[in-house]
Amino acid sequence: MVLAFAAFLLAPRWQLQVLVPAAGENLFAMPESWSPDGSALLTNAQGGSLIIRETGDLLLRLTSGTGLAWVDDVTLMRLERVDDATYRISRVDTRDGSIKPIGEPIHWGHLMSDGHGNVAHQRDGEATTAITIIDPIDGRRLAELEGYDALTWTDDGALIVRRPEPALRPYFLAPGALFYWRPGSAPRRLGANLVDAGNVAPLSPAGDAIACICVTTPFPSKPPPDGPDRAIYRIPLDGSSPTRVTPWPTLGGGSPEIAWIDETSLGAVAADGLSRVPATGGLLPIPGLTANDLGFRTMVGRVFRVRGHIVAGLQDLVGGRDTLLAVIDGHDRIRLRRWSVGALPVIVVDPAYERGAVGTEYRLPGDPSSWEISMLEFR
Repeated sequence: MVLAFAAFLLAPRWQLQVLVPAAGENLFAMPESWSPDGSALLTNAQGGSLIIRETGDLLLRLTSGTGLAWVDDVTLMRLERVDDATYRISRVDTRDGSIKPIGEPIHWGHLMSDGHGNVAHQRDGEATTAITIIDPIDGRRLAELEGYDALTWTDDGALIVRRPEPALRPYFLAPGALFYWRPGSAPRRLGANLVDAGNVAPLSPAGDAIACICVTTPFPSKPPPDGPDRAIYRIPLDGSSPTRVTPWPTLGGGSPEIAWIDETSLGAVAADGLSRVPATGGLLPIPGLTANDLGFRTMVGRVFRVRGHIVAGLQDLVGGRDTLLAVIDGHDRIRLRRWSVGALPVIVVDPAYERGAVGTEYRLPGDPSSWEISMLEFR
């Protein structure tokens, strides 16, 4: 019995440990992205950015620049303001803090990188959207995609993009048709009669498909007040026909509100709670994490995949201040529950080590807001 109890105590489990040195550096630091090799974490802090090691020790402090993106394990690209509409691109070496301007000034926007040398600049702040592909070494403009928004890089250097759909803008935040683009070719339509009406189109673990919360065309001439009906679809990247997985029951939600957990299921946060979505269809509510279970009137949240588990931040949309961070295993058992008071946690997944950096707000009545960063690991 003693040996069995000792084995139980030593068995790996999900742990959430505060990065104390990072908390001491800045009470408002929030995680943004991991370096590709998982050795450093970029955070958005009051007055700039902090790059911290996995131990929480400070690696580098940046007091200017926006839109930072990892080019490789040790290099960031950033934008520095020249005037209201123009920014300069720079490379930042996190080993010594050296900064090197590259290329010509570019329009206000943000950067998106795959961490392996592919960098896209997304123009912001204008009615006409555009993507510029940038050489991360010298800043040369390698390609221009007018009229598209960048969504995600694939594992083999292609880009999933979205062409805005004005007819759906009264109902959804950023609706648009989905396309697959590879350097040297024109964007190729994905899901021929589908228009993305969600907040995210995640890439499957195998990298051969995306999931979307989409509506079908043609749109009804008189849609309901909340817009055309939506459903979750699996869309192959090879251009073959999409699969309708299940109706989407809500118009609200955080971002990301859906996430691949494995090749056979997704996790989803809808108004009535957290569910698993099998590839065969349907929403399977996770026991203990429905809106009714938690006493929420309307659930809002974000969902992620870490080590094949569902990791979610959940909150009541209607006047809720209590926020729950939960980890759910492959059998829909809750392996970790952590409550806090404040905004939804900011969760950044590290694919290299399959762990998460969690930014948690603590906001008690009468006290100023403060954030702390913790490591979510299975060990």
